[in-house]
Amino acid sequence: MNKGIEMAEEIVKGDLDHESEAMIRNILDNDRGHLETLNKLMGK
Repeated sequence: MNKGIEMAEEIVKGDLDHESEAMIRNILDNDRGHLETLNKLMGK
């Protein structure tokens, strides 16, 4: 996993209302998907 994504998860942990947390989780899930695609394209 990317360190940036991990850091973002730690920063927002427990600090958001339910709706905001769900939005951030969705964004981070998309980021993870993009990172996985890029790693595949680079042969990693």
